[in-house]
Amino acid sequence: MPAAPRPRVLHAYKTYLPDTEGGIPAAIRGLGPACEGLVLATRRLFAPRRIEAEGMPVLRVAAFGEALSLPLAPLYPLALRRAARQADLVALHTPFPLGDLGLAITPDVPLVVHWHADIIRQRRAARLLAPLIRHTLARAARVIVADGGMVAGLAVVNTALPTAVPRVARHGTEALTVPPGDAVALADALAAC
Repeated sequence: MPAAPRPRVLHAYKTYLPDTEGGIPAAIRGLGPACEGLVLATRRLFAPRRIEAEGMPVLRVAAFGEALSLPLAPLYPLALRRAARQADLVALHTPFPLGDLGLAITPDVPLVVHWHADIIRQRRAARLLAPLIRHTLARAARVIVADGGMVAGLAVVNTALPTAVPRVARHGTEALTVPPGDAVALADALAAC
Protein backbone atom coordinates (compact mmCIF):
# COMPACT_ATOMS: atom_id res chain seq x y z
CA MET A 1 0.00 0.00 0.00
CA PRO A 2 1.50 3.38 -0.96
CA ALA A 3 2.24 5.82 1.82
CA ALA A 4 -0.19 8.68 2.25
CA PRO A 5 1.14 11.94 0.87
CA ARG A 6 2.67 14.19 3.47
CA PRO A 7 0.76 17.45 4.00
CA ARG A 8 2.34 20.63 2.65
CA VAL A 9 2.77 22.93 5.65
CA LEU A 10 3.77 26.57 5.36
CA HIS A 11 5.49 27.76 8.54
CA ALA A 12 5.24 31.53 8.92
CA TYR A 13 7.54 33.32 11.34
CA LYS A 14 9.82 36.33 11.40
CA THR A 15 13.19 34.53 11.22
CA TYR A 16 14.62 31.07 10.68
CA LEU A 17 17.93 29.30 10.39
CA PRO A 18 20.69 30.32 9.92
CA ASP A 19 19.66 33.75 11.26
CA THR A 20 17.95 32.41 14.40
CA GLU A 21 18.61 29.43 16.63
CA GLY A 22 16.39 28.23 19.41
CA GLY A 23 12.94 26.94 20.20
CA ILE A 24 10.89 28.05 17.23
CA PRO A 25 13.29 26.73 14.56
CA ALA A 26 13.57 23.54 16.62
CA ALA A 27 9.78 23.16 16.69
CA ILE A 28 9.61 23.64 12.93
CA ARG A 29 12.47 21.17 12.32
CA GLY A 30 10.74 18.65 14.58
CA LEU A 31 7.89 18.42 12.10
CA GLY A 32 10.20 17.62 9.19
CA PRO A 33 9.43 13.90 8.97
CA ALA A 34 5.66 14.46 9.35
CA CYS A 35 5.13 17.01 6.62
CA GLU A 36 6.51 18.60 3.50
CA GLY A 37 7.43 22.02 4.80
CA LEU A 38 8.32 25.48 3.61
CA VAL A 39 9.34 28.27 5.96
CA LEU A 40 8.43 31.87 5.16
CA ALA A 41 10.70 34.23 7.09
CA THR A 42 12.39 37.60 6.72
CA ARG A 43 15.97 38.37 5.80
CA ARG A 44 18.45 41.21 5.91
CA LEU A 45 18.80 43.21 2.73
CA PHE A 46 21.03 41.58 0.11
CA ALA A 47 20.86 38.15 1.79
CA PRO A 48 19.70 35.32 -0.47
CA ARG A 49 15.94 35.12 -1.01
CA ARG A 50 15.71 31.32 -1.19
CA ILE A 51 17.85 29.01 0.89
CA GLU A 52 17.74 25.55 2.37
CA ALA A 53 18.43 25.20 6.09
CA GLU A 54 18.94 21.69 7.47
CA GLY A 55 16.85 20.19 4.69
CA MET A 56 13.99 22.70 4.98
CA PRO A 57 13.35 25.11 2.09
CA VAL A 58 13.15 28.70 3.30
CA LEU A 59 11.67 31.62 1.38
CA ARG A 60 12.80 34.94 2.85
CA VAL A 61 11.29 38.40 2.41
CA ALA A 62 13.50 41.49 2.68
CA ALA A 63 13.33 43.46 5.93
CA PHE A 64 14.55 47.04 6.18
CA GLY A 65 15.34 46.90 9.88
CA GLU A 66 13.35 46.19 13.01
CA ALA A 67 11.02 48.04 15.39
CA LEU A 68 9.57 46.63 18.63
CA SER A 69 11.11 43.22 17.78
CA LEU A 70 9.18 43.21 14.50
CA PRO A 71 10.97 43.06 11.15
CA LEU A 72 10.10 45.97 8.88
CA ALA A 73 9.11 43.80 5.92
CA PRO A 74 6.14 45.42 4.17
CA LEU A 75 5.93 42.70 1.50
CA TYR A 76 5.70 39.85 4.03
CA PRO A 77 1.86 39.76 4.17
CA LEU A 78 1.66 39.50 0.37
CA ALA A 79 4.32 36.78 0.32
CA LEU A 80 2.34 34.87 2.95
CA ARG A 81 -0.82 35.12 0.90
CA ARG A 82 1.00 33.86 -2.20
CA ALA A 83 2.78 30.98 -0.42
CA ALA A 84 -0.38 29.91 1.45
CA ARG A 85 -2.07 29.12 -1.86
CA GLN A 86 0.38 26.23 -2.34
CA ALA A 87 -0.02 24.83 1.20
CA ASP A 88 -2.43 22.35 2.74
CA LEU A 89 -2.01 24.07 6.10
CA VAL A 90 -0.45 27.27 7.44
CA ALA A 91 1.34 27.04 10.79
CA LEU A 92 1.66 30.59 12.11
CA HIS A 93 4.28 30.90 14.82
CA THR A 94 3.22 33.79 17.04
CA PRO A 95 3.33 36.42 18.28
CA PHE A 96 4.12 37.85 14.86
CA PRO A 97 1.80 40.67 13.65
CA LEU A 98 2.99 40.51 10.03
CA GLY A 99 1.75 36.92 9.96
CA ASP A 100 -1.61 38.00 11.39
CA LEU A 101 -1.83 40.72 8.75
CA GLY A 102 -0.95 38.28 5.97
CA LEU A 103 -3.64 35.88 7.12
CA ALA A 104 -6.21 38.68 7.26
CA ILE A 105 -5.80 39.08 3.49
CA THR A 106 -5.59 35.34 2.79
CA PRO A 107 -9.02 33.73 2.50
CA ASP A 108 -9.89 30.13 3.28
CA VAL A 109 -6.58 28.66 4.37
CA PRO A 110 -6.47 25.94 7.04
CA LEU A 111 -4.58 27.40 10.01
CA VAL A 112 -2.83 26.29 13.17
CA VAL A 113 -1.43 28.92 15.52
CA HIS A 114 1.65 28.05 17.59
CA TRP A 115 1.65 30.52 20.50
CA HIS A 116 5.32 30.60 21.53
CA ALA A 117 5.60 33.56 23.86
CA ASP A 118 3.68 35.99 26.00
CA ILE A 119 3.47 39.59 24.85
CA ILE A 120 5.13 41.51 27.65
CA ARG A 121 7.35 44.35 26.43
CA GLN A 122 5.07 45.53 23.62
CA ARG A 123 1.84 45.85 25.64
CA ARG A 124 0.70 49.06 23.97
CA ALA A 125 1.33 47.71 20.51
CA ALA A 126 -0.47 44.50 21.46
CA ARG A 127 -3.56 46.45 22.46
CA LEU A 128 -3.60 48.11 19.05
CA LEU A 129 -3.08 44.78 17.30
CA ALA A 130 -5.58 42.86 19.44
CA PRO A 131 -8.39 42.86 16.83
CA LEU A 132 -6.00 41.43 14.25
CA ILE A 133 -4.77 38.77 16.69
CA ARG A 134 -8.35 37.89 17.70
CA HIS A 135 -9.20 37.46 14.01
CA THR A 136 -6.30 35.03 13.59
CA LEU A 137 -7.30 33.05 16.69
CA ALA A 138 -10.90 32.85 15.50
CA ARG A 139 -9.77 31.36 12.17
CA ALA A 140 -7.42 28.79 13.67
CA ALA A 141 -8.40 25.14 13.84
CA ARG A 142 -6.00 24.80 16.76
CA VAL A 143 -3.89 26.97 19.05
CA ILE A 144 -0.82 25.08 20.25
CA VAL A 145 1.06 26.23 23.35
CA ALA A 146 4.06 24.74 25.14
CA ASP A 147 2.26 24.91 28.48
CA GLY A 148 -1.09 26.24 29.70
CA GLY A 149 0.62 28.96 31.71
CA MET A 150 1.96 30.54 28.54
CA VAL A 151 -1.46 31.61 27.34
CA ALA A 152 -2.68 32.18 30.90
CA GLY A 153 0.20 34.57 31.48
CA LEU A 154 -0.50 37.00 28.64
CA ALA A 155 0.12 40.48 30.00
CA VAL A 156 -2.36 42.26 27.77
CA VAL A 157 -5.78 43.74 28.52
CA ASN A 158 -8.10 40.81 29.28
CA THR A 159 -10.64 41.78 26.64
CA ALA A 160 -7.96 42.03 23.98
CA LEU A 161 -6.49 38.55 23.95
CA PRO A 162 -7.18 35.18 25.56
CA THR A 163 -5.83 35.17 29.11
CA ALA A 164 -6.34 31.47 29.74
CA VAL A 165 -6.43 28.40 27.54
CA PRO A 166 -10.22 27.99 28.07
CA ARG A 167 -10.84 31.54 26.76
CA VAL A 168 -9.21 30.58 23.47
CA ALA A 169 -12.17 28.25 23.04
CA ARG A 170 -14.48 31.30 23.09
CA HIS A 171 -13.02 32.08 19.69
CA GLY A 172 -14.19 28.66 18.50
CA THR A 173 -10.62 27.41 18.58
CA GLU A 174 -9.37 24.27 20.27
CA ALA A 175 -6.29 24.83 22.42
CA LEU A 176 -3.74 22.04 22.85
CA THR A 177 -0.71 21.91 25.08
CA VAL A 178 2.26 20.29 23.36
CA PRO A 179 5.52 20.22 25.34
CA PRO A 180 8.59 21.59 23.55
CA GLY A 181 10.45 18.91 21.64
CA ASP A 182 7.49 16.50 21.48
CA ALA A 183 7.48 16.16 17.71
CA VAL A 184 5.07 13.22 17.75
CA ALA A 185 2.40 15.13 19.71
CA LEU A 186 2.93 18.17 17.51
CA ALA A 187 2.57 16.14 14.31
CA ASP A 188 -0.58 14.51 15.72
CA ALA A 189 -2.03 17.95 16.53
CA LEU A 190 -1.41 19.13 12.97
CA ALA A 191 -2.70 15.94 11.40
CA ALA A 192 -6.00 16.33 13.23
CA CYS A 193 -6.74 19.66 11.50
